[in-house]
Amino acid sequence: MKIRRSKKIVLKILIGFAGLVILYIFCIGIACIPGLFLLSEEKTTTIDGVTTFEEAVLACRGSGCEGWDLVEYAQKLTARKFTYSRRNSWESPEKAFARGQGYCVQQALVLNRIYKGMGIESKVVHGKGDFPDSVIHGVSEPGGNFNHTWLEVTINGETLYVCPGSASNSPGNLDFTITGKVKPYTKIMHFFTFPGAILINAIRDFRATRFRKESIPHPAQSGA
Repeated sequence: MKIRRSKKIVLKILIGFAGLVILYIFCIGIACIPGLFLLSEEKTTTIDGVTTFEEAVLACRGSGCEGWDLVEYAQKLTARKFTYSRRNSWESPEKAFARGQGYCVQQALVLNRIYKGMGIESKVVHGKGDFPDSVIHGVSEPGGNFNHTWLEVTINGETLYVCPGSASNSPGNLDFTITGKVKPYTKIMHFFTFPGAILINAIRDFRATRFRKESIPHPAQSGA
């Protein structure tokens, strides 16, 4: 009797959990809808003859830069290629790069891949930082303390933070002040946080813009 009752309790828990997962997935799907309508019709942008991630690697290799100059060249190219956007968070970093729109995780992940493609030691990290005011989707937004993702790059034993969120950044010089502990942004973390980021970015976009459609010009505006 007790075993049968325990099975019923476990079954109810599993059904409840499955219901929450389905509801979560449904909410994420709904959160993607505004972006599908609000994104610009152009699915690619080109900066300095670079459209794709692969072309970015070739451009960096052909730049003639070495060491930290090469790191900075790739960082600024990525920053100028991207316009900060919360409306295509579901896209892969490479596809977001080709589109020229994306949020900090997409920016950092694709720049990390560019560095790896050139044999430069780098890893993705995340933490909190104080950011200045910015313009996102054509709307002025106040600065504040936000979660953010960027890179840690090592050249000849020297390690510096590198952020592609703004073209004004350079290795070791960021447009935000780190306020919390910096931790590695792992693949496992990305797997579990990726769906939530879609939902959170949609909510933040609605609060700031009420999903107003706005053309997004280059160069990129910085954002958390």
